[in-house]
Amino acid sequence: MIKISCYRTIQEKLPKAFCMLAEKCYHNKINVFVYANTKETLTELDKVLWTYSKKQFIPHGTIHDPHPEKQPILLGEEFKNLNNVSNLMIINADENQLLSILSTDENFNGKCERLFFVYAQDGDVTDGAIKNILTTSSLGEFKFESYMQGEDNSWRVIKE
Repeated sequence: MIKISCYRTIQEKLPKAFCMLAEKCYHNKINVFVYANTKETLTELDKVLWTYSKKQFIPHGTIHDPHPEKQPILLGEEFKNLNNVSNLMIINADENQLLSILSTDENFNGKCERLFFVYAQDGDVTDGAIKNILTTSSLGEFKFESYMQGEDNSWRVIKE
């Protein structure tokens, strides 16, 4: 069963929320491909990962860097699973991008274990829309969790 987690925040906090999640994935040895919805978002996320922590670097790269297959966290504005992982993080994608990503299985070859959705709550996509897209996709059974970031940066569970 695929574990799906949605993280809603405000646009201004999205880069830091992404970094916190990427850091957690790295420390838990969860290698991940990060889909950024635009080249600008990709550049911003790459830059913020370089400057996020003064204590520890979060190893990562983009699909445009040498040796993407060696990256524990790989970022791309194109859906290319070049680091051959079974975990996908989708950042601020719209419904059409989600439909496109979730309707193609060629990059995960049926081995998707974990999906993370990180998006701004003032954007176009809602948890309900994501859940509807997932239900009609070919992913099969899934466990769905949703979180919202508070003013104090803590995450609270959203009950259905």
